[in-house]
Amino acid sequence: MMGCAFALGAVTTALTATAGAAAVTPQRSIAHSAYGLQLSVPKLWGVAYFQNCPMRTAGTLLIGTPAYLSNCAMIPANANIISIQPQRSGAVFSGRSRHLVVNGLAVITYSTAAASSGGTTWVVPSKHVVLTATGPGSSAVLRTLA
Repeated sequence: MMGCAFALGAVTTALTATAGAAAVTPQRSIAHSAYGLQLSVPKLWGVAYFQNCPMRTAGTLLIGTPAYLSNCAMIPANANIISIQPQRSGAVFSGRSRHLVVNGLAVITYSTAAASSGGTTWVVPSKHVVLTATGPGSSAVLRTLA
């Protein structure tokens, strides 16, 4: 029995060590809920409600539809930005779509005009929610969708 505990400990250590510094893990992230969904974002990211401008250079989670559009200061091309908001009725997304299942949720994904910077749009039909994301670190955060 003692050999089993040692083997389990070694596997756990190996998995933790190979996770990598860029991985989104519970120890390095904070869960935020909106519209019946949850995302885990890195602790260094900012979170803004009903705004459309990023807050931190590490990344920003924008929750809700902005009350008004504002001109944001210069946003770096590789900025990590994820917005989550209710899907507007009749919204049409151009381009090819792919159907995914992420942590049990059916998702339809579309590449956006900012695809070169990792831009994508995810629609969660069961929740009537749209997530848009840009930046190299955004895909890891999207994969935490629950």
